[in-house]
Amino acid sequence: MMPTNYLQYHLRSVVFFCCVQIRSIIIVSQPPVLWH
Repeated sequence: MMPTNYLQYHLRSVVFFCCVQIRSIIIVSQPPVLWH
């Protein structure tokens, strides 16, 4: 049985990773002028 903290931490890191990936994709797909 896994502790709940570990599960929450893992989920949070996965969500953070996904957010970073999406953000980098958006930055690449849009011109840098919009990012001030």
